[in-house]
Amino acid sequence: MKPNPFLKFLKNAPKIKTKGVRKIELFSYGKRGLIYTGVYRKKRVAIKVKRKESAAGDTIKNEAEKLKILNRHKIGAKLMKLEGKKMIYEFIDGEFIEDYGEKCSRRELLKVIKEVFLQCYKMDKLGLNKEEMHHPVKHIIVRKKKPVMIDFERCHESEKPKNVTQFCQYIISSRMTHIMKEKALNADMKEMIRRAQEYKAKMSKKNLDRIIEAIK
Repeated sequence: MKPNPFLKFLKNAPKIKTKGVRKIELFSYGKRGLIYTGVYRKKRVAIKVKRKESAAGDTIKNEAEKLKILNRHKIGAKLMKLEGKKMIYEFIDGEFIEDYGEKCSRRELLKVIKEVFLQCYKMDKLGLNKEEMHHPVKHIIVRKKKPVMIDFERCHESEKPKNVTQFCQYIISSRMTHIMKEKALNADMKEMIRRAQEYKAKMSKKNLDRIIEAIK
């Protein structure tokens, strides 16, 4: 049996303290940051801190600033506070979109896909580009049948945001079409590409609806 890399990392993970947050423990880690969980105001929260060895810029501050904007439009986990170089936000307990897609009904999956497209459209109109929507496997958590986007470290302002068009790429990818096929859902690749190009040329709600309507 191979050793669990997380358990090894857990032993050497730095301890952190955050005002008002109890029961802090390491939850996960990535290339740029560490995620801890804790209890704040009787609610479970996540605490994100930058890894010391990461060469990335001030990703925590950037994510907090973008979340503050996105929360006003009901996008992303609720930001609680930014404390120094630590960001405290609502912990999202649910399933990643593909895990959810394998278990839910056809109607439920279609509803989640539509909602993600609508959130992507809002981000496009705000001029914010998330960057990972072409492969959001671990960036969309479905909680109580509703999708919540997480991880906005790389989110940035853009004159030509591509959240909707990137999510189109994901919908017609082999891993997602396989899940959709099991639910008797289909997204014609050529038609999706054509409609995505129309949306790219004119970022309108009408063209977004045309993309969604191509999923049957």
